[in-house]
Amino acid sequence: MERIIAGRPSRYKNWLTGKSRLTLTYVISTIFVVVFLLFYVWCRNQVVKSGYEIGRENKANTELFQLNKKLKLEVATLKSPHYIERIARRDLGLTSPKPNQIIIIK
Repeated sequence: MERIIAGRPSRYKNWLTGKSRLTLTYVISTIFVVVFLLFYVWCRNQVVKSGYEIGRENKANTELFQLNKKLKLEVATLKSPHYIERIARRDLGLTSPKPNQIIIIK
């Protein structure tokens, strides 16, 4: 079978016939399957990696939440009037005012 290109017979025979066409189909199919499987494995790897990252971030979040609770408790303790009075009396040497030291402003 001769091909006619631009009104003249082509010098090139149809090289893709029979077995070579079937072989090319197998090769292309195999390449497609391999590429698909590589993509699938990469996706699964990314999912697993993301799962580990989420686990690490959840752990860090829990630790920060506990630290936040501890710090809030410490702030509440430091703001307590009883704590402030104890520090003032013990460390600073302050005492309650005597009656003659109190001035009432009207």
